[in-house]
Amino acid sequence: MEVINPCLAHLSAYETLELIRSLKTSQEKARTAFELEVEDVNSPQTFSHSDKLHHNPENIQELIYPFIQHFESSFLPQSRQTEKSIESLLEALRPFSQVGGRQNGLTKAERLQICDLAPTEAVDIYLIIEECDLRFTEPEVEAILSHIKSNLPTKRLITSVPKSNGKLSHTKNGEDLVNGDFFEDDYNMEPNLGDIDDDDALVAEAREGGPAPDQELDEVPD
Repeated sequence: MEVINPCLAHLSAYETLELIRSLKTSQEKARTAFELEVEDVNSPQTFSHSDKLHHNPENIQELIYPFIQHFESSFLPQSRQTEKSIESLLEALRPFSQVGGRQNGLTKAERLQICDLAPTEAVDIYLIIEECDLRFTEPEVEAILSHIKSNLPTKRLITSVPKSNGKLSHTKNGEDLVNGDFFEDDYNMEPNLGDIDDDDALVAEAREGGPAPDQELDEVPD
C-alpha cells in the first residue's frame, strides 16, 4: 500500500497512522544522528539552541505522540489492522461495491468508513451505509459483517509507548523490548465504563450529601 500523493489521496485512518509512524521514525533517526554529532568531542562545529530545536522540534513531537497513542488505543481497530488485512477486506467487499459493478453498491466513502470503524454489529452498518435497508438485504448485511470480522486481525500491534522523559520506549509486561513492534494477545474492545449504573450513582451521591435522586434542581434566576 503506497501513498502516491498524500495531499490528493483519500487516506484511511490506518494509512494516516502509518504516515505518522514513518514521520516519527525519521525524526528519531535525525535526532540520534544529531546527538551523536554533538557528543563528538573532535567535531569543530558548535551547536546553538536553535540548532537543537531544528533537529528535534518539540511541536512535532507533541503532535506525534498523542496521535499515535489515540489510534493505537484498544477500542480502535487501527492497532490491529495491517496493509494485508485492509487489502483483503476491500477485495471481499468488491461484490457489494460500485467498483465491483453493483449500481447501488458501497461507495468509496462508505468502504473507507468501514475500514476505519470496522463495525461488528448490524446497527453500525446501518449508520455507515446510506439507506442500507433499501440497498442491501439482511443476509447481505450479515455477509458484510462476516467479511469485516474475518479480515480484522485479533492481535494488537503497538509501535511505541512514550516515557515521561519524552523518549520512546518499547515495553511488554513491564520489560523493555529490543525491537519496536510487538503484539498484545489479550485486549478488551469495550472501554471500561465502571460497574455502577445511573441509579446506583444517584443513590451514592445522595448518601454523600448531594441532591436526592428524586429532588429536582431549582432553576437559577437570571
